[in-house]
Amino acid sequence: MSAAARELRIAQPSLSQQLRKLERRVGADLFYRTAQGLSLTAAGRRFLETIEGVPALVKSAAEAAALSRQSFTISVCSGMTLELVDSVREALLGHPGSPHSSAHPPSLDLRVADPERMANLLEHGELDFAIVRLPLRNPRMLIAQIADEELGIAVGKQHPFATRASVSIDDLQAHRLLLFDLEQHQGCTRALLTQLETLGWSPEVVHANMSQPILVQHALHSSTDLVSLRPRSITTTDRTLSWARIEGTPQLRERFGLMALQSASPAKLLLAASNRRGWPLSIGN
Repeated sequence: MSAAARELRIAQPSLSQQLRKLERRVGADLFYRTAQGLSLTAAGRRFLETIEGVPALVKSAAEAAALSRQSFTISVCSGMTLELVDSVREALLGHPGSPHSSAHPPSLDLRVADPERMANLLEHGELDFAIVRLPLRNPRMLIAQIADEELGIAVGKQHPFATRASVSIDDLQAHRLLLFDLEQHQGCTRALLTQLETLGWSPEVVHANMSQPILVQHALHSSTDLVSLRPRSITTTDRTLSWARIEGTPQLRERFGLMALQSASPAKLLLAASNRRGWPLSIGN
């Protein structure tokens, strides 16, 4: 009884009361109670044989209902491109043969949430999916890597680097670095700054809200000693910026992951989408 109560995370007296209540409702003793513990009576064995498939049926029914929903909620982090979000939307909901590929497919509702709280929101059912910067470690989460790009220097068109294909660490010494909000991306930011310091550049950091592209553009176009670290794909979505590779260093990378709670029904959609797209999949990254 004690072991069962610990597994169920309830107090032993509460479990005993619930079992007694069940026996009164059934109208038969379901357990022999001895000093050595509990064992099933004949009535208890018959009861168990009859109902042991019910939890699986309830779970299947809940999952079927969830996959027929009309909307899913996904949180995105700053610095993402619309193309990546659209790719995720198509992978999750728009593939041929999908249960959602009907005349009225469900919507993917976007939310912006504090990256430090995304896992908690998933666990409480307030989010179905979250797009996060990697690495992120949480053993309760199923994570698919959906993007892995080289980071380089992004600058405004008037910057001296704008016409160059590459820059060196020495070139960057007199420059400040525009980064996403440290408070919202503490783990990724610390790791990135540590890498830069190892390469020989310890820049003054200027904080920016990367979810507001106009603010990033204005900052980069207003100063010739300010650069940002962004993937090359940013230049396909923001024509006001130029991109240059960082010479002679191990490549800095930016990786994004699509995350769902392992035990929730959206994880099945994530698993299916990962298999179709070839996204590397991991438990807790």
